[in-house]
Amino acid sequence: MPQMLPFLQNAIFFDHKSNAPKAKEWQITEPKLNHAFVQELGDKNFSRRSFERIERMHHSHGQAFQETW
Repeated sequence: MPQMLPFLQNAIFFDHKSNAPKAKEWQITEPKLNHAFVQELGDKNFSRRSFERIERMHHSHGQAFQETW
């Protein structure tokens, strides 16, 4: 895909040499677990279940974020 970089540079003004500062760390609230409900769900028919911070950030729609800046 030799034309991909020029396309991105022209279409969306992408600069691969940018020294933009790294994004700040997001602060999110702790999960509100209903342990009885989670236990009742059990382990059947669930390929995965996670309450990890990064998973919650990835799957949220913004409702778990607190603006800190």
